[in-house]
Amino acid sequence: AIGLTATGEQALAMIRPGRTAYLVGVPPVTSTMTVPGALMVLQAKGLRGLFMGNSNFKVEMPNLARHYLEGRLELDRLVSAHITLDEVNDGYAELKAGATLRSVIVFD
Repeated sequence: AIGLTATGEQALAMIRPGRTAYLVGVPPVTSTMTVPGALMVLQAKGLRGLFMGNSNFKVEMPNLARHYLEGRLELDRLVSAHITLDEVNDGYAELKAGATLRSVIVFD
């Protein structure tokens, strides 16, 4: 689910018994979800929230770096531009205008 309570409820309804649905976006603080309690227990369904992937960065970052260096993780395609710190305001303006999708600040 993507941070909307409606998609969280839909995800929970769609999963098979014994499975877990994951909420990966932050819904509004005041939002609530309707969870069918009896079905959760009888079908052993789970609902779990994740924040930033709940990763162990000490383990995951070296693995991701290795995959990138081995050519198994294509990150370069995700970067529209490389900018310097002095170009941040221009880079933000291009992002806001839709001219770029993702800029990386490089430090020389």
